[in-house]
Amino acid sequence: MFKKIISASLLTALTACTSVGNIQRDCEKQFTKFEDIVNCTKAALAGNSSAEKDASVKLYFLEAEQLIEKINKGVMTEGEAKLEWQRLFVNLKNKEESRRPVYIQNNNSQNYTVPRPRQTVCTPMGNSVSCNTY
Repeated sequence: MFKKIISASLLTALTACTSVGNIQRDCEKQFTKFEDIVNCTKAALAGNSSAEKDASVKLYFLEAEQLIEKINKGVMTEGEAKLEWQRLFVNLKNKEESRRPVYIQNNNSQNYTVPRPRQTVCTPMGNSVSCNTY
């Protein structure tokens, strides 16, 4: 098992642009046990300095550690843990995408960026609707 984790780390180091999702998917192909998938993914990201500094990635692995504890205590099944971890990944990915700027081109062919809105609340007012973005 350790050799597979090391080979996954070397493969990841060679392909630095690989995303966390791709790494996780590759580890899922190699392993079926949740703890092995987590260890493989963590080992593959060990040399990635930007991932190590990212608070979302840290949260991702802390959640995985909690899920492993729940499996070991018999509170959760492997399948439930995999599902929860995938949900966390999707939520973190969506949050990251919402932080990326949107590129807009105006009538004068000038490009500019605006941050994506975080939340829009619309309220009906008579025959119209009033929306506020926060």
